[in-house]
Amino acid sequence: MPQFMPSSIRKYAQDGDGDGIINLRNSPKDAMQSIANFLKMHGWKTGEPIYLKIDSSMQDSSAVKDFADGDPNPKFNLGEFKNKKIISQIPSPLNENSPALIIDLPSISKKGEISTEYAVGLKNFEVITQYNRSFFYAMSVTEFGQAVVQNKEKSKNTKQEKRQSTNNGRRGHTR
Repeated sequence: MPQFMPSSIRKYAQDGDGDGIINLRNSPKDAMQSIANFLKMHGWKTGEPIYLKIDSSMQDSSAVKDFADGDPNPKFNLGEFKNKKIISQIPSPLNENSPALIIDLPSISKKGEISTEYAVGLKNFEVITQYNRSFFYAMSVTEFGQAVVQNKEKSKNTKQEKRQSTNNGRRGHTR
């Protein structure tokens, strides 16, 4: 499941389901635990964002394009991007020295027109690219993870709404 090379299995594989056996082929818990270990060992920073959006007015700026070199290894920092007005603020817990890179994601419209969307990749984005070097992969799993969290929160709110009393606080049925 985690698509590990043999050397990565030896370095990062862990028993996630507590059965004493590491089974990356048939145990989703072992696979998830092993991927989490891989990310942690490559510098994942819990609680830090993965990327920052670039304001739409800066999407076509030469400043952004000059920093976009396709390399997933951060060579710049957020202070440089703030000074060039690529970003307007640096979110907590990051600072001006936090490593950063420009992510360039080209796409083709239904009409065949090519456009590129840019974002600022942070340390956690770089860590994902250690797992798979593709910017598209890293952004896809990031957006998928965000959608899962949003869906979970939405589901939680829906369940709370269903449990509200229908009889003004008197004992009896709830929705």
